[in-house]
Formats: sequence, structure tokens, C-alpha cells
Amino acid sequence: MNSQWISHLSLLRYLDLSHVELHHVSDWMEVTNSLPSFVVLRLSDCNLSFNSIPSIHHINFSSLAILDLSYNYYYSENTSIPKWVFNIRSLTSLDLSYNYFIGPISEGIQNLTPLTHLDLSENRFNISSIPTSLYGLSRLEFLDLGSNQLSGTILSDINILTSIISFDLSSNELEGKLPTVGTQICKLKEINLSDNKWNQSISQVLDSLCGCVSDGLEVLDVCYSQLFGSLDCSQIWKFKALTQIDLCLNSINGPIPASLGNVLSLRYIDLSSNHFNGCLPESFGQLAKLEKLYISNNYLEGNISEAHFAITTKLIWLFAFDNQLTLDVSPTWIPPFQPEGLFLGSFNLG
Repeated sequence: MNSQWISHLSLLRYLDLSHVELHHVSDWMEVTNSLPSFVVLRLSDCNLSFNSIPSIHHINFSSLAILDLSYNYYYSENTSIPKWVFNIRSLTSLDLSYNYFIGPISEGIQNLTPLTHLDLSENRFNISSIPTSLYGLSRLEFLDLGSNQLSGTILSDINILTSIISFDLSSNELEGKLPTVGTQICKLKEINLSDNKWNQSISQVLDSLCGCVSDGLEVLDVCYSQLFGSLDCSQIWKFKALTQIDLCLNSINGPIPASLGNVLSLRYIDLSSNHFNGCLPESFGQLAKLEKLYISNNYLEGNISEAHFAITTKLIWLFAFDNQLTLDVSPTWIPPFQPEGLFLGSFNLG
């Protein structure tokens, strides 16, 4: 394939060649670099070989705002992020996910100060901590570092990211106590800390997300994070905006606080594979927006009555097996929800 035809489109502002085979097109970088009017360039899943790109002495992308080079992992083995990327100082969105880039994240990334969206997930960055150069990108709203090999702790420098809305650190090897972020990162809506080695109590995690974060946080995922301790009802009620809470595959114990059933915005609750005991709070029956509830593989006991489903008309998935729960409803009771998946396992019938 020859890409020279693109060079004749001097006013081209948007180019999307995603899913087009470009592995044997050696001049794709030279050609695209010759067009200064680009605002959006998408080359996702093109089988690009970053190692074969010739040295570029001058980057001509003076207007480029969005660059997507994701899913080019086929020929990117043992490759670092191309240096020319860090010279495109007009970028507001950069997607380098699924490329299997290795080694540290270049300090050159601090040059991209306009960035609001940065996706570095599904690579093999194996540094001992999140580089401070990332914390310097104060305009970031979306930052995804999931599925890498990051280790060490999160520094309090995270509080510099005052514009952050979505932050994903899942599937790494991070550990240690989370810094308190509740007084600076007030715009945070989603945080994914799952599949790490935090090894601390769930109360410590919730404490780190205090203040204005707890007021606006919508998604909290700390599944499979070596968490322990019990849920404090006085902490849970502060997270009034939550739509999703995922605490699965930890060692959290004690009763499920009734205050969780008072977070009326909840759509998704996963408490499965923990050490929760006691009864399921009847307050869950007031979660009118609840769509998915996972409480399997715990030590819950007691009755599940009609009150537990009072106004849960949107519930479509309910997993409650491997507990000691008794379903205590009248023979004529008709549930208000229409489940697609109802897995009660060894539920006792009252």
C-alpha cells in the first residue's frame, strides 16, 4: 500500500485509518507529518511498527489535538514510546494503549501540558512508582495506567491533578497506604484501584477519599486489592453520589451497613467473595435504580423478604449463592423486577 495520496490533501484535518493494515507502509509517518492542518489522527489497530520509523528531526503537527495509536501491539514488542510523540505540544488527547511499550514512562511526557486525556493502559511500564512528570499534567481529566507493571506507592503529588475526573490504576503491583486526596481533587468521579496489593483496611481507603471526593464520586472499584476490616456505616453514607461500588475478592468482614442501602444513586453493587456476615439490610429494597447485586460467597444469614425488593424494579442480576440466606416471601408474591440472571444457589426457602 502506498500512502502518498494523502500528501495531496493539504487541507485535511481529520484522518482515521484505524484497522487498516499499515505494517508494510514505511512512509506513513513522513506523509502524515507533511500535513500541518491535522487536528485528529487515528491509527488504531494498524499493525504499525514503531521501530521501523526513520528519525524525524522536525514535527509538523502544529494543530494536532487528538492522536490515537492504540492496539498496535503486534509489532511493538520491546519498544518504548516513540520520542517524536512528546514533541507534539498541541495534543489534548493521547491514546497509546495496547502497545506493550516497556520500561519507564519518558520524562518527555511533561512537555504535553495541554493533555486532558491520556491512556497508557495495557502496556508493560515497569517502573517503581508513578513518574512525577505525570502529576505535572494539571489539566488531565482522564488518566488510565491500568494493566501495566507499576509498583511502589502513590505519592501525595497526586493532589496536583486538580482537574482529574477518571483515574484508573487497576491491574498493577501498587501497594502501601493511599494518600488523602479528598481536599484537592474535587472533580473526581471514577477511580479504579482494583487488582493491586494495597493490604490495608477498607476504612483507610474510604478515609483517603474524604471531603469533596466523597461528595461527588460515582464509581469506586477496589476489587481484589488485599483489603480487610469492616465497612463503617458512618463512612458509607458520605458517598451519596455512588452509582457503582465494587469490593469483591477481598477479606472485608462484619455486617453490610444499612447506610449502603441509603445511597439511592447505586446501580451496581459487588460485595462478593468477602467475609461479610449478618443479614442483608432491608434498606436495599429502597434502591430503585439498582440493576446488579452480587453478594455471593460470604457468610450472610437470615431472611430475605419482600421488603428487600420493595422498589427494586430495575434489578436484572442477582447473585446470592454460597450464603446461609432464607427466602421468606408469600407464595403469591410477584417480584417487582424482571431478572435476566437470578442465581440464588443453595437458598433456603422459608
